[in-house]
Amino acid sequence: MTRYLALILVVALGGAPPARAQEAPGQPTWTPEQAVSILRRLSEREPFAGSQEARDHGDSLGHFFGWREYQLLRGNPVFGYWSEGLFRWTGTRVAWDGIKPVGHSAHQITERAWSAAFAYVAKRNGLTIDRQAPMRIRGICLGAVLDPSIDEPNRGVVLELRIDSPSGPFLYRFGVGKPTIEDAIGASLDTAVGLARSLKSAPPPPGRR
Repeated sequence: MTRYLALILVVALGGAPPARAQEAPGQPTWTPEQAVSILRRLSEREPFAGSQEARDHGDSLGHFFGWREYQLLRGNPVFGYWSEGLFRWTGTRVAWDGIKPVGHSAHQITERAWSAAFAYVAKRNGLTIDRQAPMRIRGICLGAVLDPSIDEPNRGVVLELRIDSPSGPFLYRFGVGKPTIEDAIGASLDTAVGLARSLKSAPPPPGRR
């Protein structure tokens, strides 16, 4: 998982570029050619199944999503891989089923910490947590970087999330890196909720929000 986390948390999410000696302090570490290549990569949306990512990180597969779900995912290593299908966000109520840890690094973040972060994100987004809500969120943390190193200079998390709506699920596999692990936890949930709500929205049922 180390190289996978390093790729997503550093290159993909605004951290330091790949190791490359700087010619002078303050000089950019990306050449114009590299910048164009990265921008092109940002706009790509490839199938996850059969991708280089899936081949290189097979040990991270099958802990939450199944093979059929991986076949639905499209995206890139920068923004992650997702599938919206017939998903429609409905109303402002959401049920929270938590984030389960997978692997030693992920276990360093408690389920209580994830729940506290989601409560903050929900309030920030004007959402009410309700066990009977039409929207339901659950997932796993595949890995976390709590102590930066040369290989993994940013703190962050890699997740697989499922948001169920009455019309179908939104599936998302992605990573977020931030200066602090608390910021990364909150930003990962905020990113997923924001993307899900921006895709295709449906009006709430009559008399309900």
